[in-house]
Amino acid sequence: KDDDANIRLSVKAYPNPATDYVNITIKTVTPKNMSLRLYDIFGVQVVTPVEIIGSTTENTIQINVSKLRRGVYIYTLSADNRILFTDKIVKK
Repeated sequence: KDDDANIRLSVKAYPNPATDYVNITIKTVTPKNMSLRLYDIFGVQVVTPVEIIGSTTENTIQINVSKLRRGVYIYTLSADNRILFTDKIVKK
């Protein structure tokens, strides 16, 4: 039985579009350690991965995007080398 399929995530990125910082709030039903990565549209990782300690309370991570160029970026949340969530951030 694959329990990873039962991980339910609530993820919100704000402000989006962002200028200096973007906050990513994550809530899970099942506590799971995750890794957040941010990529440009070419798939190049643009910030150091952020390790998130799993908990059933809300976790908010702040990412500094002030030095990134304007454009669209993709972030992923992964656990155990599997991507659980993907979404976009727009840098103004």
